[in-house]
Amino acid sequence: LKTLVRHPLTGTGPFSFGLILLKEHSIPPDQPHAHAHNLILNVAAELGLPGLVALAVTLFLIVRQSWRTLQQETTSAAWAHTAACAAALTAFGAHGLVDMPMMFPAVMLLMLGILAAGIVAPQTDETRPQWLPTVFYRIGPLALWGIILAAGLWSAQHYTDYVRGERLIAGGQFVRGAEMLRQVAVDQPQFALYQAEYGYACGLAAYAGDLDYVQSGIDAYQRALDQESVHADWWANLAALYWQAGEPESAIAAMNQAVQVAPDSPDLWLNLGIYFEAAGRKDQAEAAYIHVLQADSYWGHTSFWNDTPLRQEIIANYPVEPTAYQQAEMLWQAGQPTDAVDLLIATIDHDPTQPGPYFRIARLYIAGGAFDQAESYLEAARVLVHADQDRAWIALIEGELALAQGDRSAWSTYHRTARRLLWPDSTGYPLNYGNDIANLQFLRVRVKGVLLPQLTILGPDPILTNLLRQ
Repeated sequence: LKTLVRHPLTGTGPFSFGLILLKEHSIPPDQPHAHAHNLILNVAAELGLPGLVALAVTLFLIVRQSWRTLQQETTSAAWAHTAACAAALTAFGAHGLVDMPMMFPAVMLLMLGILAAGIVAPQTDETRPQWLPTVFYRIGPLALWGIILAAGLWSAQHYTDYVRGERLIAGGQFVRGAEMLRQVAVDQPQFALYQAEYGYACGLAAYAGDLDYVQSGIDAYQRALDQESVHADWWANLAALYWQAGEPESAIAAMNQAVQVAPDSPDLWLNLGIYFEAAGRKDQAEAAYIHVLQADSYWGHTSFWNDTPLRQEIIANYPVEPTAYQQAEMLWQAGQPTDAVDLLIATIDHDPTQPGPYFRIARLYIAGGAFDQAESYLEAARVLVHADQDRAWIALIEGELALAQGDRSAWSTYHRTARRLLWPDSTGYPLNYGNDIANLQFLRVRVKGVLLPQLTILGPDPILTNLLRQ
């Protein structure tokens, strides 16, 4: 609605909602979205008032044609067929109030098929407009569909090469993936995502030791950001490559851009602080580290703050509140096990469908030697789990239970499982739902990674990440 008020007559243009959202929100940690999850609002933002008028006219014409076709049916079977198509379109429209399924070509073709099959009666020589030449009437649609098909095939070839490159990267073949994506980026210079993904592949190859790709990655990210400057993760990766290239001031400038685009991201502030600290700029490093704790105090519960005197000083001056689990652990150690468990049970009420409180209670029981109770709460967590991050927690705690029972081999197996769940491919980047929602919704094919491994990433769960890196 803000966008409609700012651009009432023109909107921001087709398929621009995702970029507008990047400007309005801090992404990360917020989730990126390609659309407004509401057809009416999306049209309002991208096409303005003229788009809303066109949408209203289109809906009116579909409803009117559906009613007319129903009235013209002469048999019950034909009437039922048309009614079913009208019902399907109604369901399609209702879905459009909470999502944007028509962004998927296959779904859009399905809607057109429903219209053609049951709503819009085929024109005959008697019903077609007399001013429309017969040749155009018969050949025109075929020619238009031919042009669309040819354009699709041309674009699909580049997209196929892009997918191949992404799969090579996910499999750890960074150099081969980079070479595949380089050609895609050259062939489609106007597509910022191709440039950025090529830069990401170069960054991974450089991290793996092939330093010839550092400058190529820098150039690719600069091209991508020249087109779309609102991607914080691209700025951060550019900073990482500048740092690897031995250009600290350029790295700091790029990371400063990243935190301006995503000011609520603790991981980006963390890396800016690391750069300032390494460059000897203590005051600026301290300010950046304080931003980390202000963005999310959960980031203060890791061993990162023990690594240097400056970080030790900051965490001492800005202590973070203990988590519920840490408070419960202190109560247990103080001889108050019932109060400790009750404290964690109270957290279940915040969201009874989440497994977190259950596996944390299980972990507390393991620390206290109550293995049977721990297994009961682990079983409850397994029933509720639906995300790999939580599965990683459960695997970690299952390993702690095995270790407490003297089975070090099982602990090692569970630990590897947990690491594989948190770091799902060869990019070394933790699974982060917020950044990877595009991948999860199949809006575009990408590897899981978003930020290069040259950066220090504690998210999405700093405590889990810290435990699995030990």
